[in-house]
Amino acid sequence: MKLKLPSLPPLPTCSHADALLDTADHLEDRADFYHREGRHVALVFDVATLAALLYGALRLMVMAARGCHNCPPYAAEFLQIVEHEDNGSAALAGADDPMPKQTTAAEITSFGYGHAAPPAADIVVDARRRFRNPHADPRMRELTGLEEIVRSQVLATPGVAAVIRRTAQLAAELTTTTTTGPVTVAVGCVGGRHRSVAMAAAIATELTDAGLPVALVHRDVDRPVIQR
Repeated sequence: MKLKLPSLPPLPTCSHADALLDTADHLEDRADFYHREGRHVALVFDVATLAALLYGALRLMVMAARGCHNCPPYAAEFLQIVEHEDNGSAALAGADDPMPKQTTAAEITSFGYGHAAPPAADIVVDARRRFRNPHADPRMRELTGLEEIVRSQVLATPGVAAVIRRTAQLAAELTTTTTTGPVTVAVGCVGGRHRSVAMAAAIATELTDAGLPVALVHRDVDRPVIQR
């Protein structure tokens, strides 16, 4: 749906009118999107705002032609009105806006089984039994998987890279399902400070590199070291 605008005789240029016309161009494109998608309520608001913008731009140019010096105050007042109308359109459109805000596709949480129950998640990775524990090395015991010496050892452990890669692949595939909300992944070790932290961060990086917005939480990384 392209709105057919009547041709107008040439009028003096006006920077404020030009700004209104630029905004009108954006609204026309968005109204066209709503029309194609059947978002009729939002379309009505955008078309009404578009008409107001064009009227305001024409009035500004006429004022400029008459040598009126009150264009800037008038333009500011008019733009405030337009902003109010456009907010109403955006509220009605919601997620149907052609440029919606990016939402989180996956939430990755590291945790320690020794501190509390695992968080509810679509995918749970238990790193306690199969992968060597940096806690056994006194140099790393008080460190966390956020530090390079620990991270490097965890990621170099046989099997870890494959688990990270396949977990990220599964999480990415689950983001395509019809279920609403982000895919949740929980990675746990005993204390939630070493293996789970490094692995959760690596899974988050894989998903981010694939273009998915990710939230990463280390639930127990600041909890006291579990003495064994």
